[in-house]
Amino acid sequence: MTITCIYPEDMSILENKLIDTLTDIAIQKFTSEEIDLIVDYLEENDCKYFD
Repeated sequence: MTITCIYPEDMSILENKLIDTLTDIAIQKFTSEEIDLIVDYLEENDCKYFD
């Protein structure tokens, strides 16, 4: 069994890759109107997101 520690700087890299991947998927799967609705929902619920 291997235990790996993820340091904050490593987490930032992983978060950026995840955000990039999710953004690419969203662009392929949703219309701009649907993306606007998702962003509105995130804003209303004080969720973090990136432009």
